[in-house]
Amino acid sequence: MLPVHRLRSRLLDVRCPSRYLGSLATASLKPSAAYDSLVNSGDLVFDAKQAAITRRFLDKLHSRLDGYALPEFQPPVEQEAAREGEKIGGEEPVVMVPRGLYVHGGVGTGKSMLLDLFFRGATVQRKRRVHFNEFMLEVQTRLAREKRRQLELYGRQRHIVLDDSRDVVLQVAHAIADESHLLCFDEFQVTDVADALIMRKLFGVFFARGVVMVATSNTAPEDLYKEGTNREYFLPFLDQLARHTRVVPMNSDVDYRFLCEPVGGEEIFLSPLSAATQQKMDALYQDLLVLGDEDAGVNSAVQDEVLRVPVMMGRTLDVRGRAKSGVCRASFSLLCDTEKGAADYKAMAECFHTLVLDGVPTLSMTQHDQARRFILLVDELYEHRTRLVMSSEAAKPRGIFLFDDESVRVASEGANSPAAIEEEKQRVNKENAAVGVPTTSSWDAPVGAYGPAQMDVGNLVALKDLKVAFKRAVSRLREMQGDRYFEENIRWRSKRAERLDGVVKIVQEVKKI
Repeated sequence: MLPVHRLRSRLLDVRCPSRYLGSLATASLKPSAAYDSLVNSGDLVFDAKQAAITRRFLDKLHSRLDGYALPEFQPPVEQEAAREGEKIGGEEPVVMVPRGLYVHGGVGTGKSMLLDLFFRGATVQRKRRVHFNEFMLEVQTRLAREKRRQLELYGRQRHIVLDDSRDVVLQVAHAIADESHLLCFDEFQVTDVADALIMRKLFGVFFARGVVMVATSNTAPEDLYKEGTNREYFLPFLDQLARHTRVVPMNSDVDYRFLCEPVGGEEIFLSPLSAATQQKMDALYQDLLVLGDEDAGVNSAVQDEVLRVPVMMGRTLDVRGRAKSGVCRASFSLLCDTEKGAADYKAMAECFHTLVLDGVPTLSMTQHDQARRFILLVDELYEHRTRLVMSSEAAKPRGIFLFDDESVRVASEGANSPAAIEEEKQRVNKENAAVGVPTTSSWDAPVGAYGPAQMDVGNLVALKDLKVAFKRAVSRLREMQGDRYFEENIRWRSKRAERLDGVVKIVQEVKKI
C-alpha cells in the first residue's frame, strides 16, 4: 500500500491529460486517422485486425454518416393523409439509411476502444454512446413512467386498447429515436426475459425511423439470448439486426489488458481478508479522504459520515464517505448481497470518483446472484471511470470467480427446484415493484412469459452468459489497476461535481430532521 505522500505525488503526476486521451478527443477525425495517430505516438500497439476493421468498416460508415439526420417522422394519421396525397402528387422520396455495425469478439480485443474512436469522430449531431445494460435499464424505467402517465390520463381500461398512441413501447421508442439518430452500444447482451420480449418492437421503431446502430459484444448475434425463455419471440429481432447492421467478427486470442503489467496494483487490490488487511484498508481510506478534500479545496474535520445517494424514482443508496471528497466506502455485503442493481451502481459511480470496497469473497456459481451484481458493479465503475480500491479473499482478480462448466450445470439444476424458483420469483417481483416495473410482462409478451419457470435464475443461458461476463469483469479489473485508467479517472472528476452536490444537499436535509 502506498503511503499518503506517494499517493499525492502520483495524483499530481497525472494532472495533464495523456496523449492517448488527447487524441481520442479530436473531433471529426476519421477512425483510421485517429487509430494511426495513437499507434504512431506509441499509445497503442498495432493490431492488424483492429486496423482492418477500422479502415474497411468504421471509415466507410463515418463517411456515410457525415451530417446525417433522421427524416421527419409522421404519425400514423398523417402518414395515411400523405399517402392519399401521393396518389395525385407523386411518390414519397426515398431516404437512404446507412447500415450499422455489430462487432463481436473476445474480451480485451479493443472493441470498446474502436467504438470510442468512431463515436468521437462521428459528425452526427444527435448521437449517444451508452453501455447496453444501462440503456435497457433506462428503457424499462421510461416504460414504467409512460404506463403511469397513461394510467393517470386514461384510468384503468377494461379492454385491450390497440391504438399505437397507447402502446408504451412504441411511445418510448419514438422518443428515443427523436433524441438519438446514432446509437452506439458497448457490451450488447440480452439475458433478461423482460428485455428480450420488447427488443423486436423497440428496435423495429429505431430501424424504421432510420436510427443507425453500432454495437460491440462478446456474443455473436445468433448466440444472443440462446436457450432463453420464449426465444421464438426474440428471433424476429435477430432478423432485424441482420438487415440493418453488418456483423463483423473480431476474433483474437489476445487480451490487451493483460499484456501491460498494472502499475501500483498492490495499493488498490488487497488480500487476504484479515485483520492486517483491514487495517491497511482503513489507513488507505483515510488517505483517500484527505486527498479528496485537498483536491476539492476543502478542509473537513469530520471523519466520515453517511451519504445518501439519489438513485431513481425516490430510491436512495446509503454509503459512507465525506461530503465533497468524492470518496465513498461500502462493503461487498451491502452492495452485492442485498437487492441492488445497475441503477444503484450507476448512481454511485456518477457521484464518486473512488469506491473503497470491503470484503469481496470468492464466488462460485452457487452464488450467482452475488456474482451477477458484482459484475454489474464492475461494469458501471468501468463505464464511469471510477477508481476501485478493494479487499478480497482472492489474491488476484481472476481468483474471485470460481466458474467452470460443471458448476454451471449444478447451479442450473439447483435453480430449477420449486423452492428456488419461488424464492427467485418473489425476489424479482420485489425488485420490480421497487422501481415501478410491473411484476408481469405486459409489453408484447405471450401468456406465461413471466411465470416462475422462466426466471433468469432458472435459465441455463443466464448462467452461461454469467460465465462470459466474469471474463470481461476480470479483464476490466486488471485494466482498472493501471496508470492509464487512473489518468482517465482524473479527467472524469469534474463531471461528477454536480452529482456530488446533490448527495451533499440530501445529507444536509437529513441532518435537519
